[in-house]
Amino acid sequence: GKVDAANLMSKDKDGNLTLKKSLIAGDGRFTLNTVDGTFLGRSTVKTNTDPLVCAGGAMDIAITKDNFLFALGTREQPLQLDILCRNKPQMAGWFALSSQSLDMGAFIDIDINLETGWIGGGCAKVKPWMRFLFKSGFTTLVYWDPFRIAEASIWLDMYAGVGVKYDFCLKSGNLTIAEVGLGGKLKYVSDPKSVISGTMYGKVRVLGVGFDVDFSAKVEL
Repeated sequence: GKVDAANLMSKDKDGNLTLKKSLIAGDGRFTLNTVDGTFLGRSTVKTNTDPLVCAGGAMDIAITKDNFLFALGTREQPLQLDILCRNKPQMAGWFALSSQSLDMGAFIDIDINLETGWIGGGCAKVKPWMRFLFKSGFTTLVYWDPFRIAEASIWLDMYAGVGVKYDFCLKSGNLTIAEVGLGGKLKYVSDPKSVISGTMYGKVRVLGVGFDVDFSAKVEL
């Protein structure tokens, strides 16, 4: 059934307490059938600690005479952890083990933008800014019978930059003073044929002057 924990209560003018908010809310349904030997279950949990942390996900269990499944989240609906409840930074992942396959993955997504207020006034004002980005993760899908790795991938993206927005009487814009970026992705798939592909990039610029590197490769096994 339903479970509420860390409840916040409110009191009306008559002194009656009512539930205002549950910091942790969950729901679970489990079924055991001793006739055909099946056990099915699904539970969900969600935190309501906005604006500190927002998190949630589901767990599924299915056991029969011939098959089994245990899953913490799925690719489509992974377990999620959202710090400050602003979609960034965000961490998510899933783990699904069954008698047919193993499907798991995780990723982290951080994107921080900081800027000051306008400095100056009239026909000469500026607004310094800074950005930091970090994205990384992996996925894999393995089948047991016959054993094969259907898909596996890993990726990484990093970026840091500083600049200044300006607003003068005759011109306004955004000037990037310095920036650096690095990233890449490696992926393997076996259907319809085994292929390894990868990309990599890098860039360094100061006041628009610098260099860029891009590389890609693909190998059929």
